[in-house]
Amino acid sequence: MFSAVVIKSVNEDSRVFEGIASTPTADRVNDVVEPLGLTFQKETPLLLNHKIDQPVGTVQFGTPTAKGLPFRAQIPKVDEEGEVKRRTDEAWHSVKSGLIKGVSIRFRPTEYAYKDDGGMHYKKADISELSLTAIPCNPEALITAFKSLSEIPDTAPTTPEGNAQGKQADPPTGAATTQAIETAPRAALKPFFYPIY
Repeated sequence: MFSAVVIKSVNEDSRVFEGIASTPTADRVNDVVEPLGLTFQKETPLLLNHKIDQPVGTVQFGTPTAKGLPFRAQIPKVDEEGEVKRRTDEAWHSVKSGLIKGVSIRFRPTEYAYKDDGGMHYKKADISELSLTAIPCNPEALITAFKSLSEIPDTAPTTPEGNAQGKQADPPTGAATTQAIETAPRAALKPFFYPIY
């Protein structure tokens, strides 16, 4: 199931847009990420296709719910000619034109298990960045709206107490059935890496 892309308005100066960064729906590789178990910094880098040498803006996450993690992102308008201007302009034009409609998170898992039907169940994880991407691993992680400068409130999206400090929220109960890590074929390799979704 895909979220609809709704363009409220476009403002070339603000370059602000909103969307859903992650939902508890099984993704294209049958992994599940619990939104209520995600932690993040007050301001998170926005990258292009998970390339750490291609930052294009900043992200502020809203309050996680059982249904997903909302976000608001901004791509700066750079006046000085050069690589940064070309990169940020490309990112903004790709989003505005609809060439890029998806987003994807990179995170460090801190609590997880292997699912009986294959894939991973990430109960808790710390987000390191959000990327613009044409094909997100989670098909529900999409840009949902554009904001004009007049629509942007003075305050950042509300985050749960302690999230900006790296404290973790308790994951929801009744999630997908999991089995002990030791019994899964992939158990020999602990996911210390940063999964991309």
